[in-house]
Amino acid sequence: MFDISMKRACIFLTGVQIMVSSFSFSQNNNSGFYFSINAHDGMILAQHNYIRDMVGGNSTAIEVNFSRPVCGKKIWHCIYHCPEVGVTFVGVQFANPAVLGNGFSFYPFINFNIAQGKIIALKFKVGTSLGYVTKKYGEDNPTNIMIGSNMNGFVNLRLNAQIRLSEKWRIETGIGMTHFSNGAMKLPNLGINMVSFNLGLGYHFGENNKMQMPDTVICRVRTFHVVTYASVGWAALTRGDSKKYTAGVVSINYETFNGKKIKWNAGAEVLYDGSLYERYKSDTIIGLANPVQNVQVGVKAGFALVVGRLSMPVEMGYYAYSRVPYHFFHRIGLRYQINDHFVASLTLRTRWAHADFFEFGFGYSIPVTRKKCKE
Repeated sequence: MFDISMKRACIFLTGVQIMVSSFSFSQNNNSGFYFSINAHDGMILAQHNYIRDMVGGNSTAIEVNFSRPVCGKKIWHCIYHCPEVGVTFVGVQFANPAVLGNGFSFYPFINFNIAQGKIIALKFKVGTSLGYVTKKYGEDNPTNIMIGSNMNGFVNLRLNAQIRLSEKWRIETGIGMTHFSNGAMKLPNLGINMVSFNLGLGYHFGENNKMQMPDTVICRVRTFHVVTYASVGWAALTRGDSKKYTAGVVSINYETFNGKKIKWNAGAEVLYDGSLYERYKSDTIIGLANPVQNVQVGVKAGFALVVGRLSMPVEMGYYAYSRVPYHFFHRIGLRYQINDHFVASLTLRTRWAHADFFEFGFGYSIPVTRKKCKE
């Protein structure tokens, strides 16, 4: 039975999964779809020397995919040249299954087109959802220092090639990474990162999907917005401890979007992390005398890949003020534009490869200017 903060994460992530699945499949008037099965062979990356023996050996996986190209009347379908969207169920047997067990996930994905030929198509797959790991750290499994919870966040990134055999059949192959992590909600949380090669076969059902042009001509408009975000998260302090410490982030961003694929931003933010205060309040060198001294103030910049109302931000920042010895911070995740003003946000805050916590929040966007770009 996982704790209350992980339940919040599961509810939020499940909502994002349903939202993305509906977003992907409801905007296409074509009925043709692909069904494919892929086998994976790979290995778990050892981030540190002391876990090499634990993760040694092959990790294998089987995945089942249901997908179709979106060639409807949405502008983003044209911008991304009919990307393929779908859902995948994957089952993974990790190396050293007696300690690490197995992993499972059901996740939506987008397969972006990189290059398209008559026989071979090169694509990049991005998918995220919840992931379940059968074995975690605990009194009955103390050697598993990779993951501290059964329920985790899940990400799949894959460079893949599709080789056309006929009108109906295709071979699928590629290389990519599968990631399980709970965002430090429960320690340990080194995360499980599996790099694998896949090979499979796909079959196309129904009629070939046809491109349908948007009702209106694509008019690229550069927009500028000021966006304020407020987020909350929970982090553990020590391995095996069920207590969670609350963290809060408030940020203000200046964002610009040219109506194509990339949104750029720069801004400032204020962080309070209760786990850092608990860790350093008795430190003889840093000595946080009160919670106010634990506040960190930073500046940041980044970009986001935009797919319709969904965006995938990547940000890097620097703490201009911090009593604790952390200078840089990073952010990756998902944001969804609910309407012209409100944005839902689920992101992971990290320090390089170290996860701090998941951020669950909302933003409010204020348009500043709109400028038509020259065609």
